[in-house]
Amino acid sequence: MWGYYQKMSSDNKLLFNQLKSLLFLPPQAKHFIKWAKSTFKFSGNKIQGELLLDVKPNFRYILQSVLFSDYFYRVASLKPKLIVPCGEGFASKVRSIFFNVTPLGRLHRSFGATSGLRYFNISFSSKFKKESMKIFSELENKRDLLNLHFEDIPIGDLIYDSYLRVYSVTTVDLKDMRLKNLICSALEIVQRCKNYLNTHDVKLVLLSHAVYIEYGLIARCAAFRGIDVYVVGHIWGTPIRGKITKDHFLQTVDHYQYPTIFNSLANKENRLESAKIMLKNRFTGVIDSSIAYMKNSAYGENNKSDKNIFLKSDKKRILIMLHCFFDSPHIYKSMVFEDFYEWIYFTLSKIDYQSYDVYVKPHPNGLVGNEPIIRDLEQNFKLAKFIDKQVSNSQILKESLDCVITVCGTVGHEFAYHDIPVITAGDNPHSAYNFCKEAKTKEEYLNLVNSVGGSLPIEINKSEIEEFFYMHYLYVEDEAIKGASDLFKCSASMDKSRQYDPEILSEFTADFDKSIFKEFDSKAQIIFDNFCS
Repeated sequence: MWGYYQKMSSDNKLLFNQLKSLLFLPPQAKHFIKWAKSTFKFSGNKIQGELLLDVKPNFRYILQSVLFSDYFYRVASLKPKLIVPCGEGFASKVRSIFFNVTPLGRLHRSFGATSGLRYFNISFSSKFKKESMKIFSELENKRDLLNLHFEDIPIGDLIYDSYLRVYSVTTVDLKDMRLKNLICSALEIVQRCKNYLNTHDVKLVLLSHAVYIEYGLIARCAAFRGIDVYVVGHIWGTPIRGKITKDHFLQTVDHYQYPTIFNSLANKENRLESAKIMLKNRFTGVIDSSIAYMKNSAYGENNKSDKNIFLKSDKKRILIMLHCFFDSPHIYKSMVFEDFYEWIYFTLSKIDYQSYDVYVKPHPNGLVGNEPIIRDLEQNFKLAKFIDKQVSNSQILKESLDCVITVCGTVGHEFAYHDIPVITAGDNPHSAYNFCKEAKTKEEYLNLVNSVGGSLPIEINKSEIEEFFYMHYLYVEDEAIKGASDLFKCSASMDKSRQYDPEILSEFTADFDKSIFKEFDSKAQIIFDNFCS
């Protein structure tokens, strides 16, 4: 798959086959192109501005773009235009330059979405070579990079996360010239975004995500100008995941508003009861919509072990739940540590092994490349005990624990709900509540870790956890944008599990011609009235 952060592993045959289905047009796609050209017409006299969309190589997202493009043309006279990025490497540049004649380009052009904002040869931009080298040479530490701004746009966290993802590394090397190239690319993208926004009447931006420099920078450049920007491409949960603004330019929901919003709601008991039911189901191995990104449930029966996980010992047990090392660590407002590797290395270096049995569980859905890092950590920290990533959390809970440590994981509420103290390292979805103990500095973090079983001050209120769960999962999907959670459920062609199945193109055209998507209009109107007016 193409883009800065999308790298295809040589052993990932499934991903290769998915990509192949979009590089070569199947018969269903050829029929769709012919149908779309005759169905969607844009009148130049009517156009009142642009709807800027990103390109994501799967059929389901393309169909989603069709619906949004058609809707916003009819209700706001917006012309769909595309963000066409250019990643590193010759093939990616050729793909970007000749995008209009590629299968993806042809599919988008068929419903009137043509190239708009384009990034070309950005790693080799001569204009910003000197400035990027100056920035690169003046970086004294990783925090300097994270705090980097360019023309008032925060860019450092996006560069940092892009570096980790593109090169599949654990942490940033401030002497690596590839980092300088990414800085150069980021400066170039910011300027191209601003130039485009200065010369085009963009009224709305819909993005599949707002992380990494590829799309995070256009999200911020547009939002800082007061343009409505929305993340619409999550494959789980509501299709309208959140709004990007100058005050909240991360794609994660502003969780600090949860208590205030919940207090304003009626029928609180019923809402908490629905949260209880969903929590109970999750602990039995059900993969609900909020964790649809998980291949297997962390609480499933199929990944249990017949042997005990923990050794018999008089020491207190601490379990550290790892994150994927490359998967955009900076999606919340702050982290105590610069990245996930800095966090785990510090923790395993400083923890009191004389007092605690320390266990480490890798992330069950970590990207390819995490395994060698885990093996290196095992070699460097032999006093820590690494357990299999497929071990069920249900079995862990049965064997009992004294504390769980995470930076920002879902185990924060899951284990706290079972009366197990949880320590977090910086801003995380649970920060507005008290059932986790959040460290805000490295010193505070270390004190908390070494207080397990003693003076660790954590109060666990299950009603708080249920309120959080409702707000984070059920409210965001069902209440925050009414009707959005089932916006695309009117047609089987919008099934998320079939995103690479070309047959959904034929189903979509048939359903569209039968006016199946009339229901889409009424729900989209609510979204438009609430957020895009």
